[in-house]
Amino acid sequence: LPAQTLREFLGTHTLPKGVPFLIAAKGIESETGMLLSQVATEKMSDLIPLALSGPNFASEVARGLPAASTLACPNETVLSRVMDMLQTPRLRLYQTSDIIGAQAGGSLKNVIAIACGICDGLHMGDNARAALMTRGLAEI
Repeated sequence: LPAQTLREFLGTHTLPKGVPFLIAAKGIESETGMLLSQVATEKMSDLIPLALSGPNFASEVARGLPAASTLACPNETVLSRVMDMLQTPRLRLYQTSDIIGAQAGGSLKNVIAIACGICDGLHMGDNARAALMTRGLAEI
């Protein structure tokens, strides 16, 4: 689901109590400033939110190209169970209980990615893009 449609989706769908709910979208709800796990648990307090954070391109993951992601969930038991279901020889998952940090980092790195695209569009060169990425990640 796109980030800005999560609240509406959860308002019109019923999910079983205590179900793990994997959030793969990156973003912060524009109207409230809430992270998506916060939106999910506000709409359905019995959900167990997990956040999957790249950096990845879904089309490359679907083609079986190597990738790595972070899977975040404050519930360690659910985190381990879902990690075992999702990890493959070509998709390496790193786990963390810091769902807030994983979501914030995933959202903020997209700002840096957009800035890098602007840098490329302005033909500023690899050094400028590398400096922008390095400093941007340090700031995050």
